[in-house]
Formats: sequence, structure tokens, C-alpha cells
Amino acid sequence: ASTTDPIAGLEVCAYPLEEGEPVEEEWFCDETGSGGEYAIEDLEAGEYGVELWGRPLNYVPQYFDGKSSWWTWNPVLVGGTPVTGIDAEMVEGGGIEGSVDRAGNGAPVESGFVCAGTIVGEEFGGCAETDSGGGYALEGMSAGEYEVEFSAEEQDLLRQYYDHKANWWEADPVSVSHGAVTPGIDADLVAAARVEGQVRRASNGTPLPEVEVCAWST
Repeated sequence: ASTTDPIAGLEVCAYPLEEGEPVEEEWFCDETGSGGEYAIEDLEAGEYGVELWGRPLNYVPQYFDGKSSWWTWNPVLVGGTPVTGIDAEMVEGGGIEGSVDRAGNGAPVESGFVCAGTIVGEEFGGCAETDSGGGYALEGMSAGEYEVEFSAEEQDLLRQYYDHKANWWEADPVSVSHGAVTPGIDADLVAAARVEGQVRRASNGTPLPEVEVCAWST
């Protein structure tokens, strides 16, 4: 949008619509060429929603025509002749970077997940998986204030929200600006505790399987 230069390697997808809703697990995509051009072919007649997935190239995702969410997109009616002029000007996104470690020993958390959503409007800001050094980078984000969540539950680590908060409503906002990276959004994940025991019949003390045991915080 800032230079009108063509963007190569950006994925554009068309989703068939039924009563304005995307048909589940059905889409058709193409990638832009060196001149920014694309063509999605062999579509059946009907209405389609068009998504321009710019996040991997650090552009804010966009939905035709210039919308920020799929539920506000303008449907494209496809008939017997090619539909042209389904264009877009992409805005350079902002980003968040940081690292995720284990509390106590500082060991990096690999294959953890970091996800962000705007505090106002609940717009999805993207998710990233941590690398072998615990580092991550979120790109292609709209400007705004975000709640950032860190999780690695399969590694028996407690979910955490920036900055070292246990609950989403306590999260400190992280500001993102277009064309800039907000660094140092880190987390130290705490090992989860365990509650163990055995459930038996009171009458004879034999083990009682398939009993659900739940715990609530007091």
C-alpha cells in the first residue's frame, strides 16, 4: 500500500460460500507471481470469499475488499466468464518477538506456542511455535494492543499470559505498530503440579475404574 510495488509469493485463496458462510474444508488458492498477479481457476459458479494471506511475508491479512475479517468481506460472484479486478493493496504488518524458558533453570522451551489477540475487538494476531532456543516471532500483525498467551501444556508447563500473569484478564497489553517489531516479550513457564490418588469401593476396597476426578481452585 505504501509503494504500489508488486508483491510476489503471497497466497490468495477463494472460499465457496453458503448463505455468506465459508464451506468447511474447501478452498482454492494461488500464489502471486513476480508482478503481483494471480489467477484462481476452475471454480464452479457461485459466491466466494477471497482471502489474501500476507502474514508469512509480514503483511496484514486482508479479505476482499480491504476488510480485516472474513465475516465482513465482500463476496465475489463467479459465473461463466472470468472475474477480474479482485485486487488488494497490502499493509506492512508489525510484529512481536521474544523467548520462552522454563522457570527455575532457564532451559528453553521448544515447540511451545505463542498466540496473540487484540484486547479491543478480539482480532486474531497470529500464533508461532518456539524454536530449539525457545525463540519465536509473530509477524503480519495489525497495529494495536494485544494480549499474548504462552502455552506448552504437553510438556507439563502452566499456561501464562504476558507479563507473567496466570489469567487472561490480568494480562499486560503489548503495543504493536505497523512496520515495527516489539521485542522482549518473554515468558518463564512454571512446571505444573499434580494431584494423585486412588479411588476404591468403600465396601471391599477394590479399585474403582472410570471415575472422573476433578479439581477446582479455592
